[in-house]
Amino acid sequence: MTFSFSRLLAAATLMLGAAIAPLSQAQTARSVELQSPQRTDSPGQVEVLEFFAYTCIHCKLLDPMINAWAKDLPQDVNFKHVPLGGDSRSRPMQQMYYTLAALNRPDLHEKYFTTLHDERKRVFTRKDMTDWAVEQGVDRKAFEAAFDSMGVSSQVSRADELAKAYNVNSTPTIIVNGRYQTSPAQAGGYQESVQETDRLVQQERAKLAK
Repeated sequence: MTFSFSRLLAAATLMLGAAIAPLSQAQTARSVELQSPQRTDSPGQVEVLEFFAYTCIHCKLLDPMINAWAKDLPQDVNFKHVPLGGDSRSRPMQQMYYTLAALNRPDLHEKYFTTLHDERKRVFTRKDMTDWAVEQGVDRKAFEAAFDSMGVSSQVSRADELAKAYNVNSTPTIIVNGRYQTSPAQAGGYQESVQETDRLVQQERAKLAK
């Protein structure tokens, strides 16, 4: 099966555009409180979820900013990337993220973004992802075993459950502590969304401390 990078990129751009239009028309704040808050997977901590897609250029641009912010978070804050799925084409990319995490190669997360967007390489199938990972120095059998593992499959399923629970249909979208949502579209920019995330985190930390 072949994939059109231009189609996937266009779809990702439309996803962000769909989020921007109604927000700008409504003149909404930099974040919104969810009508249906969710129980998080991080009891005793402030949980931050960043829903992203590897085909989303906006996610690529936000990624180094939010990673820099997350680098020195206190122990009572738990930050997680959550790859957004929704169809058979996106599932391998969800598996890619969790496979790289399982192999302790977070450096290849950014590299994969670069491969798709800057180098414009079509690395969308399991085979192409495996060959690409081997080129980066990953053992082929270890990659394939992790990619097909129950652990990775379970994480993908949980990512899908979270996206459904929070009604996430565009990327990037950031959820803070199961209660607040922000994004570059809402906050007015990439760095602004990180700043708004930090403000919400500090707000929620203060509640935990009481």
